[in-house]
This record gives sequence, structure tokens and C-alpha cells, in this order.
Amino acid sequence: MWSFSYFFSNKSLKRILFMSCRALRSDPSLNLSAEELWGFEA
Repeated sequence: MWSFSYFFSNKSLKRILFMSCRALRSDPSLNLSAEELWGFEA
């Protein structure tokens, strides 16, 4: 299990962006390539 989070701020626009990503478990039966995972066609 892992996670990471980032905050970005733009004071001139008065905006805040929060990005977070996490993985809860690893399943060896789901051995997909990046293309298969995101639906890209080679």
C-alpha cells in the first residue's frame, strides 16, 4: 500500500490544486501494460 499527495497554489489567481494517488493492493493476475491499462492502441 502506498500513496502520495501534492498541493500546488497560484497566489495571483487565488487557486489551489490538490493531487493525490494511492494504491491499495497489488494483484499479480492484473499484469497489464500501460497501453492496456489506459486503453491505447499500438
